[in-house]
Amino acid sequence: MKSKQAELILLIVGIFWGLGYITSDNLLNSGMNPYTVIGYRFLIGALGVYILSPGRLKYNFNELKKCLIIGGILFLGMASQTVALNYTTTTNVSLITSLNIIFVPFIVYFISGKKIELKNIVAAIIGVFAIYILVGNMSALNIGDLLTLLSALFYALHISFIGKFVGEMDVKKLVIGQMIITSIMGFIIAIFLGSSIIHEVSQVHLYDLLYIGLISSSLCFYLQNLGLRYTSESKGSLILSTEALWGMIFSIILLHEPLTINIIIGAIVLMVAIFIDEIF
Repeated sequence: MKSKQAELILLIVGIFWGLGYITSDNLLNSGMNPYTVIGYRFLIGALGVYILSPGRLKYNFNELKKCLIIGGILFLGMASQTVALNYTTTTNVSLITSLNIIFVPFIVYFISGKKIELKNIVAAIIGVFAIYILVGNMSALNIGDLLTLLSALFYALHISFIGKFVGEMDVKKLVIGQMIITSIMGFIIAIFLGSSIIHEVSQVHLYDLLYIGLISSSLCFYLQNLGLRYTSESKGSLILSTEALWGMIFSIILLHEPLTINIIIGAIVLMVAIFIDEIF
């Protein structure tokens, strides 16, 4: 596969992920509890990954521990982001979530002591400025924006731990294991809060649920790994970060969210921050 083909595949992943914000919002608007959404999304996702790459799955204790760590972190990121959709615009969620790319070097530093470069600090400062523009001013941050910012931190932590564990166990086992852990946590919280997970799933459009499970989770993971084999990590990460722009575009077109000058400038500044962090 040529690098241009790989980069096109990664762009498609970014588009699919951007559209995933819309389907998640649809599920919440249909009355599904955020934690029920997470439960079904990653149950379907795990089954999808297994279908794409079938084979025997057998975990030792150390592997289960790794899956529990990254599955728990993924759940916290997904929970923060999904609940945030109830309080802020899908546009804000998609743009602020993209900050996780900028947070990664700082978290890696605390985990493994890898040196933080000047470009990482500059990108982080510009990223904070982008949020300032996006919401008008920091005092205008609502609970949804803050939850999204928290989810970006959890996603950065998730990426960092995957980078640490991916060389220590089979990738398929790592992915399926973390998805199952995340799904179980989602269902447990949903039931604890009094949700009827069977009744809720009967009230939604099945294609929305299948989309976030099979497309946003299973297929996108498969395509992401395929694409990253044939292009550089910096280019790949930058292309995948267009998820934020696609999420904004789909939110404006499909959900009729307003396109303000703050959103336009904030999105541009955010992309500049990501470009600095990933390319220079």
